[in-house]
Amino acid sequence: MNYREEILKLENKENSGCSGALVPGVIRKGKGQKIIVFGCNPGEAKYDLEGFFDKKFYIFDPDDQEASSTRSQQAWTKKISDILPIDSQIIQAEMVYWTSKDRKSLENIIGKLDFENPYFDLSQKINADLIANNKNALIIMLGFNHIDLFEKVFELPELGKIINGQNNKRLLYKYKNNNKFFVVRHPSSRGLTNIDIEKIKTTLTNSII
Repeated sequence: MNYREEILKLENKENSGCSGALVPGVIRKGKGQKIIVFGCNPGEAKYDLEGFFDKKFYIFDPDDQEASSTRSQQAWTKKISDILPIDSQIIQAEMVYWTSKDRKSLENIIGKLDFENPYFDLSQKINADLIANNKNALIIMLGFNHIDLFEKVFELPELGKIINGQNNKRLLYKYKNNNKFFVVRHPSSRGLTNIDIEKIKTTLTNSII
């Protein structure tokens, strides 16, 4: 499946009103565990909009060297890498691939994030293909605010365990009888300590079969 081609085909058919979209891809090449990391949808960084993506509608491809060298992308890759097992291969993905400031602004532009929304439906078609092509990958959602999308799309079982951090705030969700899907505290969240980061990393490392 050509993700870029499919996104542009839909965008040309039905203009979303968004500034751009992201194509899932590898943001860190490692020799260890393959991990697909999901966010709600790609943000619109000031550095990106004023620089590399100075276009009417842009496609951000993490596999593209020029795109991955932007300041915002480099900082983001480091934040994600810090909480994951050492030498992981990290694949950046999104629940929805169209950009916005946040979820509320995205829904104001393209409508409710649910099935039968063409942008949501194509995003899930892309995600199904991505996971099918990376069968042994761990699948992680960053942050707890959009867990509803994660659980709905992947039809996850009930929570089996909640792991708390140093300040007794949630660090990680594990699902019953499932060692593949996890939700972790967002690496940009306030109060995340080095001890918390190591606890997330250790828990995920111990989950690798």
